[in-house]
Amino acid sequence: MILTIHSAMTKHSWLDCGLFLQSLMLAAQARGVSTCPQVTFVRFQSVIAKQLSLGPEELVACGISCGYADEEATVNHLNMPREPVEVFSKWLGFDE
Repeated sequence: MILTIHSAMTKHSWLDCGLFLQSLMLAAQARGVSTCPQVTFVRFQSVIAKQLSLGPEELVACGISCGYADEEATVNHLNMPREPVEVFSKWLGFDE
């Protein structure tokens, strides 16, 4: 899938687009469909616009791959380290 947004939308509308994307991914997951959002599609705006007959006012926001995950595939068992939330965020008003 390719998600687009109108070029006249403000930076706040990009949040709406992200929330829609999250809801779409959650709905797919609830139906057993795996998703993978990919922002790299924006690099191919002109190619995608031509293939999908997008107007000049439509901007590619991202693409989403959808399918059924192979739970046995090695790539689905990578142990990727993650930073603790405290490293990249600051929470105010949630003191114990």
